Amino acid sequence: MWVTGIFGRKSEQCHCDTESWTTKFEEDLQYRSRVTFQPHSYFGGPPSNKTDEMWKRLSPPGDGIVELPIAAAKNLPESLPAPNNPETMLVYGVSVFHQLHCLNFLRFAYYPSSLQDMDEEEVEFHRDHCLDYIRQVLMCHADPTFEPMSEVGINGMGAIHQCRDYDKIFSWAYEHRSNKVHGSGYTGGRLTHTPGDLNDFEKGPHAGHGH
Repeated sequence: MWVTGIFGRKSEQCHCDTESWTTKFEEDLQYRSRVTFQPHSYFGGPPSNKTDEMWKRLSPPGDGIVELPIAAAKNLPESLPAPNNPETMLVYGVSVFHQLHCLNFLRFAYYPSSLQDMDEEEVEFHRDHCLDYIRQVLMCHADPTFEPMSEVGINGMGAIHQCRDYDKIFSWAYEHRSNKVHGSGYTGGRLTHTPGDLNDFEKGPHAGHGH
């Protein structure tokens, strides 16, 4: 589970003039691919076992909480020591999985009856944090892709976007997850994330994906 926090912003501009910290220590996170957006209706609608499972499969075991060597993280903000390797490793969250967690929470918040186990103040705090956090993410990445218009407007489908290779990020986060037994879990980049087709529920965890 992600820990919710409020992240300050000094200006409305994303500080993209310096190289991302992550690119300094892991080349796998730099891979890019061209993706044509297509509708996937099973990520919407009221929460259900199948819909919840599809959202769950978007994040790897460990929920994107990873361990980084202290030396590799020297330019990163201070973080907590890794529970299993506190002398040599620190724990960090990979942003995309925090972002998906927040979007998934907003999905539940759209159907308040699905959050009856949370008190109202907690729901409001988490909801408002997630709205502001995702706003900052979208403005930071500022996707300039041109999307076609129709008589009824723009639905965003069919446009080709330049994307990071999500499967590689998913696999990297899985291999470096904080909750694994030390030395276990390496997949050689073969573990991929959620299937892109509802029928893939019967195909196992290694099916391909679509955004």
